[in-house]
Amino acid sequence: MTKRYASTVAACMIGYCAITGFDQGPGSGRRLISGSPIEPQLIAGEPLVIVEKLSTGGLVVERDAPPTFAERIATMASCDNLAVIDSVKADANLSDNGTWIQTRLTARAIEVVKRNDMPLTAGGPLEFAHDGGQLILRGTVVRAGFSPSWNTDRKYLLCLSHNYLLNAWTPGEMFEVDERDTLTPLRTTDGGTARGDDALIDQDIRKVLAAIRQKGR
Repeated sequence: MTKRYASTVAACMIGYCAITGFDQGPGSGRRLISGSPIEPQLIAGEPLVIVEKLSTGGLVVERDAPPTFAERIATMASCDNLAVIDSVKADANLSDNGTWIQTRLTARAIEVVKRNDMPLTAGGPLEFAHDGGQLILRGTVVRAGFSPSWNTDRKYLLCLSHNYLLNAWTPGEMFEVDERDTLTPLRTTDGGTARGDDALIDQDIRKVLAAIRQKGR
């Protein structure tokens, strides 16, 4: 019997998004659905609240096997802007209407792999944002779904494009780079990780970047 591999392509827009593809880690809290201001819904003394967006569903794509290394390299090579970064600092805030969390980040570009329309220079600063995050309101940790967990001591490989709804550069494909210079699943604010069945996981970053550059020629 042929083993089928299913992946979900989420249909997303700001305010309504199916958050998929993550392994949930430890920790649980009361769950709220985004749509009303978060702060008035908090209960004094509760340690954790998880805010989730309404799902528009998604398209389930079935394959005979997970995407191969070559297929994943082709995806990465199609990124508008691709860089290895470190010194990430995150600043999470409520959205203007108070119903969601948005995070602005600053970092340093260690290596620019591909640059299209984003002002990127090796060794220079960059700013980007992502939809979601974690912050503390009135003593309660408020966490948006399975958002990326950024660590200032880690390196990351990011694919970046301009999000006109957020008016900011936002990441698409994201990987952590460990102390061995291998790609690892991105850790998330719930204590879990992004799915680890990606063909690029545990690959040496030099091998991956060389393949991306070769594919992009």
